Amino acid sequence: MTRNELRPIVVMGLALTILVYVGCGRTKETSQPKMITAANGPLTTPPVVKVSTTGKLFADWKDPIVGALLITGEQEGYLEPCGCSEGQLGGIGRRYDLIQKIEAQGISLARIDLGSLVKNPAAARGGLEQAKIKFGIALKALEAMKYDALGLSTEDLKFGVAETLSVYLNIKEKPRIVAGNVVPNEVFKEVVRPTVIAKAGEMTIGVTSILDPALYAALLDSDKELLMVKDPAEVLPGLLAELEKSSKVQVLMVQGPPELAKSLALAYPGFEMVVRTSLVDDPLDKPEILNDGKTLLIHVGKKGKYVGVVGF
Repeated sequence: MTRNELRPIVVMGLALTILVYVGCGRTKETSQPKMITAANGPLTTPPVVKVSTTGKLFADWKDPIVGALLITGEQEGYLEPCGCSEGQLGGIGRRYDLIQKIEAQGISLARIDLGSLVKNPAAARGGLEQAKIKFGIALKALEAMKYDALGLSTEDLKFGVAETLSVYLNIKEKPRIVAGNVVPNEVFKEVVRPTVIAKAGEMTIGVTSILDPALYAALLDSDKELLMVKDPAEVLPGLLAELEKSSKVQVLMVQGPPELAKSLALAYPGFEMVVRTSLVDDPLDKPEILNDGKTLLIHVGKKGKYVGVVGF
């Protein structure tokens, strides 16, 4: 089967819902819209998705799920639930609980994270040393949760480019650090890779990421020469062609302004999903549908309060 024959089948099976952790206990409900494909047309929006009274996630996904992709990002140092005493959201422990619940339902799951495990560590509450501890814990949590890919983020590089890359050197297997337009020097050439192939059951998911060259250029660090950041237009055509040969679905993560992510999604419609940064903590707006229903532009908010789950 050729790629052109396969792609419509993959898109026809695409569905997305944003899960929400609420309260101080375990998962309660999902309060965001689910996106599905119409029978022979573009993506449409059905009613709000909720967990069944039995606690089963995705109870209204009628078609068999051959695999799913979990999307997170912009944790910004929040390891515990965020909010007032009531209605708290997020937390690394409850995300782990969610992954267990999904897999307990027989759904094979791939995992990707946009990056920004911390935010501006030098100015973080608790100081730089506490931010380093949080960064290390967050990274170990992604390892424990078996994440496939972690986007390279300017925020995470603010500890110092050399120091952050050295921490990534200690990752035993996963997550793989991905940035399609970044070329490391010889010392760190094995740390950052242009693409990652993740598997979720029968699905192969090709993942790449873009680091905004302007954000990296603004980084104040004498070790910036350790990484060469290219113009996305220079690398994306080749990366997309490579991923189309080796995977059934292609995903682009963009570490930069939301408008950059949208422009890249429109310029490269071969990506079924483009994950962008968020301007707000809570992603109350729906995923944007681009390219005549071929592409979902997704964001999952900040502080680890929400995750996205894409079922195939």
